[in-house]
Amino acid sequence: MTDFVNNLIIFSANDFHMLSYWVAFFAALLETVFIVGLFLPGSTAILILGALASRGYAHIEFLFLFATVGAILGDNVNYYLGKKYGMQWLQNGFWILSNKRFEKAQIFFNKHGAKSVFLGRFIPSVKEIVPLIAGTLEMNKRKFFLWNSLGAVGWGLEWLLAGYIFGQSMDLAKDWIWKMGLVATFLLVIFISGSGLLRILNRQISKKI
Repeated sequence: MTDFVNNLIIFSANDFHMLSYWVAFFAALLETVFIVGLFLPGSTAILILGALASRGYAHIEFLFLFATVGAILGDNVNYYLGKKYGMQWLQNGFWILSNKRFEKAQIFFNKHGAKSVFLGRFIPSVKEIVPLIAGTLEMNKRKFFLWNSLGAVGWGLEWLLAGYIFGQSMDLAKDWIWKMGLVATFLLVIFISGSGLLRILNRQISKKI
């Protein structure tokens, strides 16, 4: 029975590890895929997974790999959607993707050129549309892939490390709170003991006087 329970716990831990990697992949993929990324807080999911990694629930290097690949694929989906439908959407508009959003991303793209694919990755409401603009304007595929990959790597590191450091800080804070609690308890015991001892001494002295 004990062996069965132990095996079940080990299986569950391994299963959670694999699940967390796929969550990182799809969170990164869907956040950058056209329209979905405007609603899905993929960055927040990556942040939380980074915090979980700091507590040993997952390996941060695998989370980074899955998140980065997901982000690259998501941006490439946007790029090819832009290449195929971008001009049509620019002229007619498309549901939630208003002309203002297009214009904002296009101005950003024109200002920064190829680097906008990298820089836009770190700007909410821009990162979802810049790859679409790149495809619409038929940016060179290799150049897009290069800047897109660099942006995905930077984005993955940013959010995972932020979550990991946050998780470590919480553990450190807990450790110090626990130590400070022990010290406070120790000082309180000394104070109470000292006060009691002083009262006893005062009574003894009063009796003798």
